[in-house]
Amino acid sequence: MSKTQEIKSEAESVVGLRSRHLPAKKKVFRNEIQGLRAICMVQVLLFHAWHVGSPIGVDIFIMVSAYLLTGSMVRRAEAGNIPNLLDRWFHLFKRLLPPLVVTIIATVVLSIMYLPQTRWNEIITQGYYSLAYVQNWYLASQAVDYYAADHSLSSPLMHLWSMSMQGQVFILWPLLLVLCALTARALKINVRRLSVSVMALIFVASLTWTIIYRLPVPANIYFDTRSRLWEFALGSLIALLAPYLRLPSRIRLFLGWAGTGTVILFSLVSIGAYPGPAAMFPMFGAACVLAFTSSSERGSVARYLSFKPLVALGDISYALYLVHWPLMSIYLGSRQQESFARKDGILLILVSIGLAMLLTEIVDKPLRTWKWANSRILHKFIVVAASLAIGFPGIHYASVIAAPQVYGASMDKLASGERTISLAIGEEGKPSKIYDLDIVNHPGAEIFRSGYHADPLLLDAPVPTPDELPEQWAMLENYQRCTEAIPGFKGSEERCITSNWSDSKPHTAVLVGDSHIQQFLPAVAATLPEKDWNIVLYWLGGCSYEAPLAKHPKEECNPLREEIQSYLLKSKPDLVFAVSTVGHADSPDTTRTGLIPYAEELSKAGITLVALRDTPRFDYDMYDCSLRAIGEATGVSLGGCVAPLSKHLSPHRPDTEILKLKNVIEADLTEGICTGDICPGVVGNTFVYRDNNHITPQFMVTLSRFLKAPIHQARPDLLP
Repeated sequence: MSKTQEIKSEAESVVGLRSRHLPAKKKVFRNEIQGLRAICMVQVLLFHAWHVGSPIGVDIFIMVSAYLLTGSMVRRAEAGNIPNLLDRWFHLFKRLLPPLVVTIIATVVLSIMYLPQTRWNEIITQGYYSLAYVQNWYLASQAVDYYAADHSLSSPLMHLWSMSMQGQVFILWPLLLVLCALTARALKINVRRLSVSVMALIFVASLTWTIIYRLPVPANIYFDTRSRLWEFALGSLIALLAPYLRLPSRIRLFLGWAGTGTVILFSLVSIGAYPGPAAMFPMFGAACVLAFTSSSERGSVARYLSFKPLVALGDISYALYLVHWPLMSIYLGSRQQESFARKDGILLILVSIGLAMLLTEIVDKPLRTWKWANSRILHKFIVVAASLAIGFPGIHYASVIAAPQVYGASMDKLASGERTISLAIGEEGKPSKIYDLDIVNHPGAEIFRSGYHADPLLLDAPVPTPDELPEQWAMLENYQRCTEAIPGFKGSEERCITSNWSDSKPHTAVLVGDSHIQQFLPAVAATLPEKDWNIVLYWLGGCSYEAPLAKHPKEECNPLREEIQSYLLKSKPDLVFAVSTVGHADSPDTTRTGLIPYAEELSKAGITLVALRDTPRFDYDMYDCSLRAIGEATGVSLGGCVAPLSKHLSPHRPDTEILKLKNVIEADLTEGICTGDICPGVVGNTFVYRDNNHITPQFMVTLSRFLKAPIHQARPDLLP
């Protein structure tokens, strides 16, 4: 085949048209692709800045990538030149990796400079996973963890989940297409038709799986590669079927405009949930743009997609996607904001465009045009290997070098001056011994004991440290599953655990509810002697202990609640611990009204309920705020960020209807958390909160005497 015929065949298979001006048309079609990418990039920017429209930009990027990759490889296979698999892989990652490495390392440095220390480990971890192109699976594992730090899913590198997914497909797709080419050659069948069959099968399987699996909408489906494979397959099908999609000119014009209009509509209006069936509308709209636009037809949308500013934006779309979210995320995180003002968002978008142009000109474009890097497979491999060799150590050394600079320059600055205090606690400054406590340097709530004075002086840094914080629920690993430890237990295997169960122990206590009862477990364990008590935790994050009066957003909550109540009434434990109030970030606590029917049932059955008051909640991360407030200070008696108690708790307990029931013990640990009208973030050299609403286990242990007193007073037979 001559060079002219090869170019003609390639253009026809891409656009589905025959023309004598093929080189020009190939260039124009590239402009249309870049114009479509530009529209998608604008959608991504608007969505990330102000949540405008539906999150379709990444989906269409995915489809366009598969479209171009599949079209190129199948055309070569049809010409009898089966692509070299290694060459294709190294060619793809030769371009993708260098800008990615620069972005990740720069983001790590900026994060350490401007974000709280509690977020550093998570961001660095995501950097490693992103460079290995598996970050989406890491995020999926974090998304299904109720107790994962909230900011782990809004990190400056979170957006790279799509790059990881694309990298995985860039490994899988060439392999599939080469196998199709080899199979077609061996069986002497048409490679394009065989490839259509394979991609159609992937399309149907992935879309079917996504529709079925998203019920009841698991949290991790958004980051699951399997939920997006149908989008890659759709792009491949358009590329494969393009030569056969011959329609009358008017219909082609209509479909091109309709497709573009659909993409723009979904870019501006929020419609449906993603990924899912609703995504098919903008995806098929983009498919129409790819299949039916042509600048050779008067009135075609191709002319507008080839608008020079759009094409220019499309040319830097990869770099722009990489840099925009780190800038936005770090800006919001450093200023403790949830959203952008209009002028701030516009400024950040303009800065992102400028940085993207710089990254494209300095890193992306030179590698694409460097003859040496493109001349041989070995040279492409060297570029890929060098990128990884720089990237992985670079992430580590960037953090090592940047961290000391931050500690010395900015970590001692207060994050919220008007809410920050530093006090000394003691009785007329006279020394006093620490009573019944082994933790000398981290007494926590023990500083509120009458006559307390630090002796010796508190010298250690407050605990838990940022490195220890992610493991704050690790104590649960020492507990056994109820199904394995308790004879005859028939409840949920994953939702019930117990500590050293023994039938010979005279007493049993059961904690029931959500994460706000779970946080009390260290205090309960420190209060009830292990030799006498079996302690059971029957819980699920997000599922409070209350009668199922209405359908709960979590479908598993109501069945679990009924299961727990049935277990309590049947087993009749000596003590049941439950949170009977509801804390709020912006108003005082209220009664957990749904608990009343269950509390009445327990009361009638003669079961003692310990009604715990909920702990204060905040609209900001108290740990992050307090860490910044104290900087590198050690021996902090009482300090960090401080919130007014009257804003978060009512002057009197609101749950009087529950407290007046028979066999109910009122337990309120607030005296050990707050003093006067202030609730500090650090008490007794111990961080009180691990986030915006959960107490750290280290501090909760020191609250045990505040829990022991009311139980002893009401039931001295159980707790002498």
